Amino acid sequence: MRFLLLLLLFATIHATTITDLPELVVVTVATEQTDGLKRLLASGDAFGVKIEVLGLGEKWNGGDTRVEQIKINMGGLFSTPANTSAQIAGVLQDLERTRIERELAFAQLQERRRLAFKLAEEREKFNWIACGGGLVVVLSALSSFHHKNLLHVIPIFPMASFVGYKAHFCYGDQLQKISESAKILLEDHVDSLVPVPPTLLDVKNRSKQLKEEEGLKNF
Repeated sequence: MRFLLLLLLFATIHATTITDLPELVVVTVATEQTDGLKRLLASGDAFGVKIEVLGLGEKWNGGDTRVEQIKINMGGLFSTPANTSAQIAGVLQDLERTRIERELAFAQLQERRRLAFKLAEEREKFNWIACGGGLVVVLSALSSFHHKNLLHVIPIFPMASFVGYKAHFCYGDQLQKISESAKILLEDHVDSLVPVPPTLLDVKNRSKQLKEEEGLKNF
C-alpha cells in the first residue's frame, strides 16, 4: 500500500508542468490614467504580464504620507493587523531609497554619455585643427625663409600651443587631471562651484545635517 502511494505521489510530481506555477502579478499604485501608466500596461500586455493597479480613481493628498492616507490609496494593502506603522514606514523608506539610487544612477549615466559625446566631438574637430595648424606652420616657415624675416614664424608658437592643448585634451590624460582638480576644488570651495550630480553619500550626509539642525531648533 505504501509503495502504491509513493508511486502515485511520484507520478503526480512528474506530471506537474510549468503551467501549474502561480501567475506572475506586478502591483503598482496610480490614482489616474497617466501616459506612464498606459505605457506600463501596454508593456504588460505585450509580454503577457498581469499588472494590478491599486488606488486608481482615489484622491491622493500630495505630500501626505500618513498611514491612513496610504491605506486608502493602496486599496487596503497595509490594513491588516500584521502590518504595523513601523513596517509601513520601513517600506516607504525602502521605496524612497530605491528611487534616489535610480535617479543618481541615471544622472551618472547621463554625465558619462555627455562626456563621451564631448570627447568624440573634440577628436573630430582635432583632425581639422591639426591640418590647419600644420598648414600655418609650413606657410609661416616658408614665408620666413623667403623674406629672410624671423618675425614671420611668430604665428607658429600660438598655433603650436593651441594644437598641443587640443591633442592633450583629446588623446591625453587632461580629463583625468581636470577631474582630480575638480575634486580638490569641490572640497575647498564647494559654495563657489557649479553644482554637480550628487552621490548617494552626499544625500545621506545632507539628510544627517538636516536632522541635526532640526534637533538644535527643537532644543
